[in-house]
Amino acid sequence: QGCIKLIGYMTFMYAFAFLVTGLGESWQWLALGMFLQNLTTFYWPAIQALMADSIPPGQRGLGFATIEAIPAAFGLIAPLTGAWLIGLLGMRTAMRGLYFSAFLIASALALFRLRFLKETLTNPKRLDVSPRGIMRLFADSYRGVFTTLSGITRELWVLSLLVTALVFSASFASSFWIIRATKIIGLSLP
Repeated sequence: QGCIKLIGYMTFMYAFAFLVTGLGESWQWLALGMFLQNLTTFYWPAIQALMADSIPPGQRGLGFATIEAIPAAFGLIAPLTGAWLIGLLGMRTAMRGLYFSAFLIASALALFRLRFLKETLTNPKRLDVSPRGIMRLFADSYRGVFTTLSGITRELWVLSLLVTALVFSASFASSFWIIRATKIIGLSLP
């Protein structure tokens, strides 16, 4: 139950970050919420390993493509839905509602993961959920990043740096797309 608990509890923390972001009244709260969300994402490799173990070996490519494509397809309507809600309710109310909805959905996902996911390892390690155990888990997880980085090839380093630069620039700019759209381009709500 170690991997499943890690995935479930970190999904709860991920959900909590939506509350921090949604209830905040300044950019500092937004930054704290985003920091908390990104801090908890170290569980993603565990869930990807669980998915890989759950898909037959000959169908893993198709399985992962499907797992990525279906949520992304629904994500295409998200900006339109968000704009409609902002037009209907106003920016502050709509954004708080959207963040609170994200909190509820992520919390439901965490409960679902804890209840229905099955461990694929034959002898999983027990997860220590005490405050000390969680801090040790954070430290071990991030220490493992440096161990992994020390063993990768030069080509993978270059690819990683390019992807990091892309993610950084896109993340930096995406926070200001709404300002560009309204102030520079002149878009407005219908």
